Amino acid sequence: MSFRRAGEDELKRLKKQKPREMKILAVPSGDQDDDAPKLYRAADPYLPELDGEVVVAVCTKKNVSQNKRMGPNASRTLFLTFKLIEEPYLSDKVSLWLPFALSKDPRGMSEHSKYPRAWAVANGAKAGRNERRLSPKVFLGSVFEVRCKTVKRGGIPKREMPEVNWYTKVDQIERLVQRNFKDKIP
Repeated sequence: MSFRRAGEDELKRLKKQKPREMKILAVPSGDQDDDAPKLYRAADPYLPELDGEVVVAVCTKKNVSQNKRMGPNASRTLFLTFKLIEEPYLSDKVSLWLPFALSKDPRGMSEHSKYPRAWAVANGAKAGRNERRLSPKVFLGSVFEVRCKTVKRGGIPKREMPEVNWYTKVDQIERLVQRNFKDKIP
């Protein structure tokens, strides 16, 4: 009988992977020197002015990933990608994501958890009593009012991360504005 290290495959994959692309941009801050540039990740935008704000965005993509680092019985995560379509962010083509932890059995999900509440907003009605599959396809191409949040804490013991690692994400979907908005997706 042989036992493999739990994260051996993950380590091999990470060694082959390219490091995240970093850009140096001047980010204004109140208490620090304005001449000192800060690192900014193009993949995870940091938009401090959107923290807690409701903005209009269109859902462009869905991606379901299995977290193999946590073992074969780890829950899957659904990521919805949103493009902001309001005027100051339209030219920047900023995309934010909204993560949902999915259970293995969709019947075991409470109707008050995050994904079924967002799905009900996107669908226009709650799921039926015998409806077992809440497909993420109802989000694609629709315009929503979404609440944004800046993530400043992370890790297993929730410690504050350095400001370089802060990012903005979609926290929740507030309401459906328009369905099938495919003609203006940037």
